[in-house]
Amino acid sequence: KKVKNKDIAIKTWFGGVCWVPKAWRRIDITIIILVKLVIPNTNDGRTVRAVINSKICKGNGTPIWEIRSRKVVKDNVKDIIIFEDAVFRALGIPIFYTPYLHMPHSHVERASGFLKPSYIYDNKNGLKVYTPYFITLGDHADILLTPWIKSDGIDTVEARFREELHFGNLNITHSSTIDKQSKYRWFLFMNAHIPNLPYGFEGSLNLKKTSDATYRSEYGFGSEDRLRNSFSANKTKEKQHIETNFIHYETLRKTENNSTMPNTIVDAEYNKRFTPETVGGLLDIKIDTRGNYRTQSDKDKSDGSSRDVIRLSSLVNWQKDWNVGNGIIAGIGSQIRSDSYKVYQDPSANDIQSFNPSGSMGIKWPIISKKKKNIHFIEPKIQFIASNNAKNSIPNEDSLLPEFDEINLFEFSRFPGVDSYEKGQRINLGINYTF
Repeated sequence: KKVKNKDIAIKTWFGGVCWVPKAWRRIDITIIILVKLVIPNTNDGRTVRAVINSKICKGNGTPIWEIRSRKVVKDNVKDIIIFEDAVFRALGIPIFYTPYLHMPHSHVERASGFLKPSYIYDNKNGLKVYTPYFITLGDHADILLTPWIKSDGIDTVEARFREELHFGNLNITHSSTIDKQSKYRWFLFMNAHIPNLPYGFEGSLNLKKTSDATYRSEYGFGSEDRLRNSFSANKTKEKQHIETNFIHYETLRKTENNSTMPNTIVDAEYNKRFTPETVGGLLDIKIDTRGNYRTQSDKDKSDGSSRDVIRLSSLVNWQKDWNVGNGIIAGIGSQIRSDSYKVYQDPSANDIQSFNPSGSMGIKWPIISKKKKNIHFIEPKIQFIASNNAKNSIPNEDSLLPEFDEINLFEFSRFPGVDSYEKGQRINLGINYTF
């Protein structure tokens, strides 16, 4: 942003002072944008040696940093400012000399060049200096190269490519390293967002690959130990959501085997909400299907290491609340769930069709205390749930790590997936407090 104040005095090496009009001053730095600087009290247009510094020149104060140059030229074609025989100084001390230097003009938003460097020090790798270099490829694409400079040279280079396309955007991240054993190590991640698929869908594509299991964690790129490659498409509008996913996992864990884990998954789901006029409340319907595939093929193994599963499920959930007086809210709910499983290459599991109805009733009493500077909200709640107590013989693929928290406390099932669900009768007690 430009500010309005007095004109700025710029010193010259001839001992004179050149004045830059106030309209050319920027808050952060002072930049000369003239092809020639005219010495006061002369009528000729000689080019002079100029000083460009970090603050307005007042008296004999030393600026924090400055660039002293024999010649400064503004190139209107390339929108750059050129310095010839430039010396960079910090607190008046010469730090760096270059016969040629250029920087983008103040109105240029994207320009190729070095970005701000950074550094890090650790006991394992010592001092590392990151020197990013930005390359523009027009208004729609760019490349960022970041070499890692260490005391023994450059062993790692990061690269990022971004592009805006007519159907979405693309982002590619890559790193290459030659380690101390002269081994070439790398990773390549690509993701694309496609907002305008047919029929109002939007999609995303994510691809990940690395040379070995420990490269990213050793060099500080992340501790991800399962690589998720996927293509997803979804469509969301009022009271409706449709989603489909094609997923392939590659495990980097030593305790897992890619051929025996269900690393290829295809799923789809349809969600719809209704507001019934006759009974009131909210009615949610969900239909989803899922297929798990393992690359190992042995139909005689019964340990699940070769098991492939296809599932089709439907879920109907209805709930309604009433205000019964004195701020007490009573609610009832019901759920009907049906599942159909087709199991391959596992003699210990059979094809399964299940039907499981559930019902709930509960009471909650929200209480609010308002004061001048704060609000206290307290809501105790009690709930009773009853469901089918039949034995669940479904092969569990998606609910191996259940989590119990405040979000699923009053749900019909607190398992994250579909393969396992809660059975029998239970009472849930809880209290919600917000300050």
